[in-house]
Amino acid sequence: METSFKLIELVTSDYTLFRQLALLQALGGGLGKLDVGEFVDARMNAEKTIYCAFKGLSQTDPAKAPRVGMLGALRMLGDKDVQKGLGLLLALAKNMGSCLNEMEKRGKQG
Repeated sequence: METSFKLIELVTSDYTLFRQLALLQALGGGLGKLDVGEFVDARMNAEKTIYCAFKGLSQTDPAKAPRVGMLGALRMLGDKDVQKGLGLLLALAKNMGSCLNEMEKRGKQG
C-alpha cells in the first residue's frame, strides 16, 4: 500500500507527468467514442502519419530551414512531396471540421 501512495505522490508532484496523464485521459475519451472500424482505421492512419512525421523530422534541421516568401511557397507547390503533405493536412482539416460541425449541431439539438 505504501508503494501506491508513493506512486500517487510522484504523479501529482511531477507536473509534466500529470499533464501527460491528463492528455492520455482525453485521448482515451475520444477513442472510446469511435466504433471498432473507425478505431482500427484511426490507429493504422496514426501509425503511418506519425512514422512519416518523425522520419521527416529526422531529415529536417530547423536551423537550416530556409525562409520562404509567397513566391517561394508557390514554387514549392510544384513539388509532388509538398503537394502530398499539404493534401494530407487539408484532408485532415476538412474531416476534422466536418466532425466539429456535427458535434456542434448535436450540442444545439440537446
